[in-house]
Amino acid sequence: MFFILLSIGFIYPNSVSRALSPFKELSGSASTMNGSFMMAMSAIITAVVGSLGMLMPFVMFAVMTCASILAILIFSIARNSK
Repeated sequence: MFFILLSIGFIYPNSVSRALSPFKELSGSASTMNGSFMMAMSAIITAVVGSLGMLMPFVMFAVMTCASILAILIFSIARNSK
């Protein structure tokens, strides 16, 4: 868990600045949308983990793995669509 959070600390600031770079005039609105999307995704994932009701660490691992695979698929589709 330490290494996952460490890598997020390195990746997140760069990814947010890259995502907001096309919106020079509307950077505040784009930042708000990014923050609300992050909060919504964390609420959904928290609800999924909580609804499974198991107290095993495997549930969290499975949800994080599924989210990672989904992110990789979305990024590969976005890269191929250019």
